[in-house]
Parts: sequence; structure tokens; C-alpha cells
Amino acid sequence: MLCDSPACVSSQDDISSSARSFAEPWEYDDLSMAEAFKELKAAVELRIGLAKGEDFNVVKVIETPDYCYLRAVYENPAKGTIDDAEWFLPGRFH
Repeated sequence: MLCDSPACVSSQDDISSSARSFAEPWEYDDLSMAEAFKELKAAVELRIGLAKGEDFNVVKVIETPDYCYLRAVYENPAKGTIDDAEWFLPGRFH
């Protein structure tokens, strides 16, 4: 999916564009892939890291069994919007 919205954030590349914000990838150096994935999933389900004052509900969380991909769908009832977030954990842990 293209990251072409001003609200889009990517840690996959740092191509400068007015419509993209770059965020450094998270590191889990001292954890196994399964442990890192479990921490990430728990943070998503607990809504950790969402902007203060934003009232989002986690609608669903989709994951792959190999700990490589997680997708969360959020709903903001006050604004009537639905957003999603995706995390890809590279295969260096396998």
C-alpha cells in the first residue's frame, strides 16, 4: 500500500515527501521473535502509543503465525473514522 497520506508514517524507507513521515524502526535486540511479537501485540491491544486525547477502539488484530506481520484496525467513534496500522517484522529473527 502506498504511504501517500499526510497521516502516514513509514519505517521502511526514509524517502522525503511532504506526504510521508519517517519513524525509526523499533528494535528488540534482547528478545526472541516470539517475545517481541507478543509485546507488540499487547501494546496494540492496550492502545499504547496512541495520541493522548484520542479515543480509539481496537476493532480487530490480524497476525501471521510466523511472527512476521501484525495489522490492527482502529475506530474513532467521536470522529466516525477507521484507521489501520501495520507492522512487518523482518526475517532476521528466523
